Amino acid sequence: MVKAQEIRIGNYFKTEIGLIGKVLSFHESKVTMKMPHSTSVIHTKPQFRPGLDIDPIPLTPEILEKAGWEKFAGVFSKNEWALREDAPGYEFNSPYWRTGGISVQYVHQLQNLYFALTGQELEIKM
Repeated sequence: MVKAQEIRIGNYFKTEIGLIGKVLSFHESKVTMKMPHSTSVIHTKPQFRPGLDIDPIPLTPEILEKAGWEKFAGVFSKNEWALREDAPGYEFNSPYWRTGGISVQYVHQLQNLYFALTGQELEIKM
């Protein structure tokens, strides 16, 4: 289950029935999502409701490649950022940081972190 404070416009989530959608808007009781390759829009709630729950999408190597990350020597990189596999997800890191990286498991977490650090949206070809 996704907490309301984790949701940003442009984030990708999966519905309970397995559809992947991109958040178009949200407020305290409703999230509006667009399904890629479709003209339909789904309205759902951040809290659980059978048939309309939204779930995080786990990060996979395929999704990282669709977002422009390149794999070299077991590490995905994009610009100066690096993602190392670290079960159950990845460790987000930068050569400028002196401390350990940030654990990232889901697509929306990576989107939010990337935006916070770069000021740019992480484009993903879902």
